[in-house]
Amino acid sequence: MIIVVIEDEEDIRNLVLFNLRAEGFEVFGAAGAGEGLALCTMHRPDVVIVDRMLHGADGLDVVEQMRSDREIADAAIIVLSARGSVDDKLTGFDSGADDYMVKPFSVAELVVRVKKLAAIASMRRASLLESRA
Repeated sequence: MIIVVIEDEEDIRNLVLFNLRAEGFEVFGAAGAGEGLALCTMHRPDVVIVDRMLHGADGLDVVEQMRSDREIADAAIIVLSARGSVDDKLTGFDSGADDYMVKPFSVAELVVRVKKLAAIASMRRASLLESRA
């Protein structure tokens, strides 16, 4: 399973990368939206974790761009954000996110959510492949 983490805070990005690698995932990290989208196109991840408030970009724009790109639209997406109001969460889900976690967050909980979404993404891809055959 491949995971891409798009997080501009280096300490948080490294913490998430370390813990997901420890669980056996193949993980790639990006500090910004452009780099993150490029990694998604290159690796076709099962799950993408994207920070809502990236330097110079809104993480929800990344989510919308992913959902509009046929090659990577089937990836599961978790938004991480310091913005935790109900309206913020609803906006995240409306943009196409599958899950939304508020910072500070539990790394153990994030790992469980990634595992769950990776399984769902895998089933989604298998279903798409069957329908294209």
